[in-house]
Formats: sequence, structure tokens, C-alpha cells
Amino acid sequence: MNTREIFMNKIAEAVKNKAGNMSFFTKDDYQATIERIQSLDEDKSIQKNPKDYRLVKKFEILEIQVDGIIIKKLKKQASQQQFVFFEELFDIIHAAHLSTGHSGKILMEHKLSEDYANITREHICTYLQLCEKCQLKKSKVRKSLVVKPIISNQLNSRCQVDLIDMQSQPDGKYKYIMTYQDHLTKFVTLKALESKRAEGVAYHLIDIFCDKGAPHILQSDNGREFANQIVKEVINLWPECRLVHGKPRHSQSQGSVERANRSVEEILACWMRDENSTKWSEGLRFVQWKINTRLHTGIGRTPYEAVFGIRPQLGVVSTNLTIDAASILDTEEQLEEILNSEEEYSKQQMLGQDDIAPDTASITQQSEITNYNCVSCQQISSGAHTCMSCGLFCHAIPPCSVNNGSEEEGFGSAVLCRLCHQANQITQQRKGAKRIQGVQADKMFEQSRKRFKQANIGDTVMVPLPDVDRGKGDFRNIKAVVVAVEHNGTYKLGTKYGQLNSHYTRNQFTPCLDKFLEINDVQTGKEISLRQVARNESVGTGQGMFHCSCKKTCLRTTCKCYRSNRLCHSRCHNNQSCSNK
Repeated sequence: MNTREIFMNKIAEAVKNKAGNMSFFTKDDYQATIERIQSLDEDKSIQKNPKDYRLVKKFEILEIQVDGIIIKKLKKQASQQQFVFFEELFDIIHAAHLSTGHSGKILMEHKLSEDYANITREHICTYLQLCEKCQLKKSKVRKSLVVKPIISNQLNSRCQVDLIDMQSQPDGKYKYIMTYQDHLTKFVTLKALESKRAEGVAYHLIDIFCDKGAPHILQSDNGREFANQIVKEVINLWPECRLVHGKPRHSQSQGSVERANRSVEEILACWMRDENSTKWSEGLRFVQWKINTRLHTGIGRTPYEAVFGIRPQLGVVSTNLTIDAASILDTEEQLEEILNSEEEYSKQQMLGQDDIAPDTASITQQSEITNYNCVSCQQISSGAHTCMSCGLFCHAIPPCSVNNGSEEEGFGSAVLCRLCHQANQITQQRKGAKRIQGVQADKMFEQSRKRFKQANIGDTVMVPLPDVDRGKGDFRNIKAVVVAVEHNGTYKLGTKYGQLNSHYTRNQFTPCLDKFLEINDVQTGKEISLRQVARNESVGTGQGMFHCSCKKTCLRTTCKCYRSNRLCHSRCHNNQSCSNK
């Protein structure tokens, strides 16, 4: 039985205990509901029963024309949220799960609630329990967490840079990943590096600064000396750019960029498995997109929205077109034909070229816009209306302007141009991000504990791997099955490569709610170490933790890192005289 069949059986079993008023449809029920609503709309003489009144009040029919074929969908009243039927539920959740980089229930619920009305958290949790990769990448439960968070006030007030050591799994000349994150918006930029020298880091930072602007404070968890070297190299390459490095902070007390690093490693591991590739440098751009376009619980919105003020755009699939309709589009004429068939969608809004608003002050300085040209469309206007924010001439009808809530009408009335409206949207998004960031800072002081329940023989469990035994592109856990429970409360675990040669206590593994491994799959008569299992499961070479403990310059063959043609890193030692960096 495959994952789809198991999911559908679990959902069907759960529906039996639900009330009859829930929005759950089979394909036949879905079509019958559409036909009933249509008949009630077309023939007003039909005598309605109480159920008919509920149908008309709750549902609308959305018609989309594709190549002459009209596709009918149920949607929520006064909303674009569609209702799905049982047979397509798994495919929709699976597609959303992959598009968000194997994210959890909160991020998936935010993603699906934008377009669908009857996909519940229970459906999402049922799916996540059946995703083997999500179980493998789960981290150990922490008993408590005590931090002193930092709250930023504006974009580029504080940014963080950190390096992910990929020397255990190099991609050609690339051995490091640079993670650059704005502290307020949580917007992440990823770069593949050949080395971790300050010159190379500064070179890539200049590219980011020229695109997004330079921060006031550049913070790094690699130490004050390293951050100071980066700032000096940036100033050497770009003398007009001035910034300061932040105070050195422990990675456990300033974990924003550390959590971003973990997300990068987890999504990158899933991408490498899906693409069956070890070229992680090619996957960084897709990892960056998935991180920036999924909900960040710390700011209550996606980083993309916090920076640009609009929902993430991915071509025509970002509109209210269905995937089937968008997949057949090749030309602008086909797009216009479909858009003309949808009365509730504004063609001008989707086809507008200027989605990103420039700063209002810079707009005001554009003195070359004369002859009453509209600031939004650059066409001649009557000069009767000006933007109430920037003061430039603007047409008083959409899409050049938006309703500002004012009741003033007639000649000379003030409107709000589309560019200033977009700037206001960005400001509101960042204010909301700052507010929720403060709420999150309060919650970070609370401690959480979870009790451990006894595991039974045959249960699938996830055993966490030590950092020294896994590469950066590998999962955090290996799957095993409980083969025996000893009298002293310890457990004997087995994998498909053999039984683990150690006994485990209950707090050393996490049970799964579904069986990914059966006892019959365990290779009997053979014992194997956890390190060997990690090496067998790795897509690379395993053994991710590689360090030395030298006390001198690390330029002799006695140094483990130097002998293996690797650079020393922060976990090797605190030796200031080390020259192998």
C-alpha cells in the first residue's frame, strides 16, 4: 500500500467520526453540489429546502474557460478560496508540501489557506506523519530554551552573516555556504563560497549590498576578529560604504541566523534527494526562494512580503488561475482570453509592469515628469487629481490609483497613486513584522517540556545522529524499529543494515506515528554501529564533523585539517596563532 492509499484510508476513517455539516466531498458529491446550485440559480421556481438555502449561502460556482472547455469549481462566498474533493486532496497537499521545502504544519496551513477553504490542519498533520523525509529531518526535542532576543526597527538596521561548512561534502571548488539574513524581515540570501577567507566573503557581500543596500550593523557569530576583517575588506572594495560589526554573541543566545542555517541544510537535503544530485551549489537558488516565500512564524508573514509588500509572484500560477489552466499558456493572447472570461479578476492588476514601489521621496524629485503626465501609467492626464502622498498628477481611476477611504470627490480631489499605495503596503508589512517579532521575543523566554511515552516492539523510531557522524547534506536522524525491550527499560533497535550494537534509553529516540520500517526488514544476525548506518544512508561521504585540536600554526602534517587539505574552523580550537584559516 503506497503513501497515497494510506493517507486516503486514514482520512476516510477520520471522517466517520465527524459531524455531517463539515465541508467534505467525494468527487460525485462535489459534482452533484455544483449541479444543484446551478439548477437553483437557473430555475427560480424550484421549491427550496433548508439544505438548498445553506448551499446557496455558503457556495459559489467559479467557471474557468480553458481551450473552449469550462472547468467548474466550488468556491467560498465572497472569496477566491476553492473547495476540493476527497480524491484530489492528497495531490494538492503533496504539491504544497514540496513547494514549501518539506515545511511543517504551520507553514503548510498558511500556504494552503490562501487558495483552499476545506483543507484542515488534521489533513495536513495526517500527511506529515506519512512523509518519511520530514521524519528523518526532525530535530531532537529541547527541554528548555532561554535567550535574550534582539528586535530591529527597520530594514537593513541589522543583518547577520554566517558560514555553513560543507568541506565534508564539497561541490567542486565550493566548500562553504554563506547565509546573509536581514534581522527584521528575515529575508535570506545564499551564496556558494570557495573559501571562508574575509576577502571572498566581502566580495559576495558587496554584490548583496549593491542589490539590497548595506546594513548599519553587520553581525557574525564567527568572532569579533573575523567580523572586523570582513568590514575592512568591504571598505577596501567600496570606500563609500560604511558599516560597523556587531557585538560578538554566542550562537545559542542569538539563534536567528542559526535557525536559518538549519532550514537551509534541511531544505537542501530534501532537494538533493529529490533531484538525486550532489551539486548543492546549483540548488541554493531554489532553497533561497522556498525560505523567502514561506511563512516565517517570527514575523507572521513571508520574508518576501515583508520586503516587497506583495505576495510571492511565480508567473501566471500566482494568479487565481488553476494549475491546469496555467500549464497550457504560452502566449499573451491565450492569457488575455482566459482573463477576459473571469469577471472578478482585474487584467490590469495582473499585467502591471511596476510591482515594486520606489521610495516616495525619490518620486517627488523626478521633476522631468511634466505636462500633467500620470505618475502611474506615464500617460497624459487632465491634471484634475494629484496623489495625496507624493503630490504628482495621477488618474483617479484604477489601476493608476486606489481608494484611500476619503469621501472627497470632484475636480482637485486628492487620490493615492499606485506607487505610493505600494510603498504604504511595504511599510505596513514591516510594522507588522516588527510587532510580531516583539511577541515572539516574549514567548522565547517560556520553557517547554514534553514527557516520554513507552515504545512498543515494532514501532518505527527516529534516532538522532551526532554532528560528527553526518554530513551537512544529510538528514538529522536515521530510521529504526524497536526489536526488543529489555528488563531494565532499555531498547534494542534494528535498521535495514542490521541491529544497532548499543542499547538505547527512551529519551534517545523519537517514535513515529506511522511505520516506515518493519521488523522483517531488519537484517538479522548482524550488528552495526550508528556511525556505519549514517555512512550507508549518506548521499555523500558521511562524517561531517572534521576538526583538529592543534595549539600552534596548523601548518604541519601533524595537523589533521592541514594533512587532509582542509581549513580549520571555529570548532577546531581557539588558537589565535592558527594560520590554516
